[in-house]
Amino acid sequence: MGEWIMLAALAQLALVGVVGAAPQRARVRAAARMGPGTSALASPAAAACVDDAVATARSQHMAEVALGRAAYAPREQDGAAPMEPWRFDDESFASPFAACGLAGVHSTRAPVVSRAECDALIAEASDAITSGLSSSFTFTAASRLGEVHASDLPRARVWLSRALPERFWPLLGSRFGADPARLVVYDCLVVRYSAADGGVRQPVHRDAALYTINVPLSAPSSFEGGGTWFELTREVARLERGHALAHASELRHAGHRLRAGERWVLVLFAIVDDEPELARRLGELAAAARVDGRAHEASAVYERAIALAPADHELHYGQAVARAAVGDERGAREAFARAAALYPHCPRPHAALGTLALTAGETGVALAQFDAARALAADEAENAWWEAAVNGALCAALLAEAAGPASAGEWHSRLRDDAARLHVALSCTPGGDKRLTDLVARVEGLLAR
Repeated sequence: MGEWIMLAALAQLALVGVVGAAPQRARVRAAARMGPGTSALASPAAAACVDDAVATARSQHMAEVALGRAAYAPREQDGAAPMEPWRFDDESFASPFAACGLAGVHSTRAPVVSRAECDALIAEASDAITSGLSSSFTFTAASRLGEVHASDLPRARVWLSRALPERFWPLLGSRFGADPARLVVYDCLVVRYSAADGGVRQPVHRDAALYTINVPLSAPSSFEGGGTWFELTREVARLERGHALAHASELRHAGHRLRAGERWVLVLFAIVDDEPELARRLGELAAAARVDGRAHEASAVYERAIALAPADHELHYGQAVARAAVGDERGAREAFARAAALYPHCPRPHAALGTLALTAGETGVALAQFDAARALAADEAENAWWEAAVNGALCAALLAEAAGPASAGEWHSRLRDDAARLHVALSCTPGGDKRLTDLVARVEGLLAR
């Protein structure tokens, strides 16, 4: 009766975060003995696990700083003029979303990367990708995009070692008050979107850094669509070639759908050497523990992260997933609801609340939550839209069946729309799925009665 859909939805809740160092297994086993009603930090073993996670987070930060400094250390360049940092002021930037209430996204009014530099970056990255060199960046690897780390491109690496202190660090200092001397590259990618290869978009996500800079490298005439979509405004930022878009990495955004052609982008992720971002890193470690089946430990680490950043909706969302994993349904619902209240623009908390309600037999409540999630999803290719559309159709079918033939007219319009959405969902499912096909037949059967 649709359980497969509910289980799929629950599985998607855990696909966040990166793998970190595992704490001592003895502590993990002791933490796992806590019951679902116990505070995550009430157990000494759980507290020790949290201390381990904090130490790991600090170590990760120190390692990233060291790697970033080593990869892009200043290098002497033959024939290069003495470096003079660029000067930026308020007149150097536009704020494309200021009218929408999002003033923290900045685009330059003039190029920061020349046409020749754009061409050189594209050529070197294209050669590297053709030769089989690519990265495993979380969000692009799943989207069939071509990409390569700039640190693996010798000429780009030398160029960046000069461009960072000359252009990009002064840019971030101007907009966000960051000390250019303390900024470090966490990662830098050259990314290719290609309509021919099917790599046309990125899912909505956060970046694992403090600041993000995007620089379109391709001429606008070489592609259609594209740009950076921001969840908070539901608007797309599109820049001219060589211009820079800078924003806080925590803003949820996506690579907007490319309709035709090929589009190259330089993406730079920056951290600060004396800011370890403990809340974010603890959230990533907690997510890794949850995926590894250590839900009690994950809950404890999330609790510490939330204490550091109580308004971070993604931490509350992760805490809810951990609580659901240990059977604390009430705690999970409360945490999902808190995530939705803190940040009402994301579909995931609503989809999760719908899943819990559907599992509990609260079909009407579930339908309302899935409809809310679908309305918030970026587009029909998003997993969140698929999940909400399919589960919403299941809820409508259950309610229509319970109402009986006498009430068929009341559900006809709703089921007709659900049938159309199910066909879209089916078209987004590679190879199809018999269970989804059966749900389509079930809904269309209700329409025919």
